[in-house]
Amino acid sequence: MTLLSGKKNKQAQDYPFNEKIKVYSGLGKNGNKAEGITSFRITQKIVDDYNANKYRKVWNEQSIIDRHNWLISEIGKILEIDTTSIQR
Repeated sequence: MTLLSGKKNKQAQDYPFNEKIKVYSGLGKNGNKAEGITSFRITQKIVDDYNANKYRKVWNEQSIIDRHNWLISEIGKILEIDTTSIQR
């Protein structure tokens, strides 16, 4: 789950992860230059992690758990609360 503008969300649709990454990166689903990268940093992190091969370019249960833990950790930092009990 991530933030997208209405236009980017429509472009990404229900495509597989590797197609969505192209849209998030500012490319059309066919890899053609479309519009700029998503303006939401939270979504840009998915692109950054993908390009860094963090999840071996797949989106699976473990990558979802890792993202969940990262999001919870970031929320904890902002709110200055302990989030360890809700991390997986």
